Amino acid sequence: MGTNSSDGTIALLTCSSPSNAGRIAIRAAVTLLQFNPGRMEWAQLKQPIEDIEEVARSADKILIIDGCPTCCVEKKLGEMGMKADGHVIVTDLLGITKSMADIKGEEVRKVIEAIDRL
Repeated sequence: MGTNSSDGTIALLTCSSPSNAGRIAIRAAVTLLQFNPGRMEWAQLKQPIEDIEEVARSADKILIIDGCPTCCVEKKLGEMGMKADGHVIVTDLLGITKSMADIKGEEVRKVIEAIDRL
């Protein structure tokens, strides 16, 4: 588990919804951080805007994991005048509905694989 990006740091920005889609995004981010120590920084939408912007502006590449098609993370990044280099929407990728359902390891793995392809 790594990223296909060559050199440089990666900002991973995620949804922070308590829904299944948000929890999948968060779990994928935590796993990616474990396998890319020192290479990735993570910020969740629930963090102060200044923290999210600092993470995004300090990276060479910005990747987003939004939970659903509302794309809150992508919109917030746009408000900061930035664009992502890669974007995954959990519900679209997995063909699931945003709910409070339990999450499965297989769902998290598919999101990680999608991020790895960006």
